[in-house]
Amino acid sequence: MILPRVTEENFIDLLGQYVSQKYGTTPLDFSNACPYDMDFDDEELVHKQVITWFVYERKNAFGRTVVDEFVDEFIDDERLGSKILQMKNLMHDTFFIQRSADARNIILVTAESTGRTFEVEIMGKASDVYKEGREFTGRIHPWHEDGTYRVAGITRILISDEELLDRNSPIMPEMSKLHKKMLQEFQETAESIAISAKPKAVTLLRKLPIEWVNGICDSLNMDIWWCPKKEKIEQIASALTSKNFLEQVVAYLSEDEKIALRFVLKKGGSVKYLDLCRRVGKDDTEWEWFERSSSTVGRLRRHGLLVVGKKKIKTRSYKVAVIPADVAGILESCLR
Repeated sequence: MILPRVTEENFIDLLGQYVSQKYGTTPLDFSNACPYDMDFDDEELVHKQVITWFVYERKNAFGRTVVDEFVDEFIDDERLGSKILQMKNLMHDTFFIQRSADARNIILVTAESTGRTFEVEIMGKASDVYKEGREFTGRIHPWHEDGTYRVAGITRILISDEELLDRNSPIMPEMSKLHKKMLQEFQETAESIAISAKPKAVTLLRKLPIEWVNGICDSLNMDIWWCPKKEKIEQIASALTSKNFLEQVVAYLSEDEKIALRFVLKKGGSVKYLDLCRRVGKDDTEWEWFERSSSTVGRLRRHGLLVVGKKKIKTRSYKVAVIPADVAGILESCLR
């Protein structure tokens, strides 16, 4: 395996590539052995929780971790290697926040089990919720030479009942604002999935968040909410590639929805998102699919007939709406 030169800035990405190429989906086979919280609706969070443990803590028959292998194989810089190996020293606990993030994004916390105090660096915009007086459960590891730690993997922010019940507490508008911001970021990520030249339904559905897969199940009246995500995707793809099923779906589509589908099919099954919205109206899709969509594009997305993502056209990447390639031919015959 060949990787670019590993640096402090790129090692996380390269470590991810190494794990993906060498181990593929193997880490998920060890889900039952992962000792940490796995109670998430989002399978991506489950995956991240397992991967963090698998890479930094799980030892093979020779007592070595995946990160040991990575450092031995790809890192010649002794200082960088030692720094990365510190990440194996993960400490799991509930941490009480004694001081909110300073200008360097450093918070001061006390571990519940030992009473020890740590300075912990919080990455990115997440520092907004790590406020003095709150607590979080998760893992930290040593990182900086000055003894500062970093948060690793998944953390759960715990907010006291008093703070939640106090309507005059600043947490109410703060959490509302943060919630809206987070949902917007989730949606931007979900609508930036890579779209290949001839993507099949299963491939596209796998890239969607579980919340949206559930929304498609609901719109198609498929009572499979209790199934794992993988099985839901397989059943949705099977239904959408069945002419009998698709004919029933098309029979209930509005004329505007049929016009939109014919427009995309005429463009080869993929069209620039903005061009489609200009043609049939603005898309009102939001992150939470609890409410039925009122827009043409939104309703088609909820039926799994359109998927939005990013596709490279010539030298630029555009936001596109695409009909799955294995659905397009059958759909075209149903629309005649």
